Amino acid sequence: MSVEIFAQRLQSVLDKHDISQNKFATMLGVQQPTVWQYCNGKRMPSAVMVARISELLDVSTDYLLGRTDKF
Repeated sequence: MSVEIFAQRLQSVLDKHDISQNKFATMLGVQQPTVWQYCNGKRMPSAVMVARISELLDVSTDYLLGRTDKF
């Protein structure tokens, strides 16, 4: 699993849904710098958080983690 792939895909999905990092942080219940770190490859979320991100953005965890190119 690549932190860079996760970061790129997360930011791409946020952009596709027109969701700002600040708004997404509120949706996740975390501080905005945490989402910034996720989107910039500085920090990898826990497995539980990846699952939550997947649910909120209606995208598969496999897509976010780079295991498939299908949402």
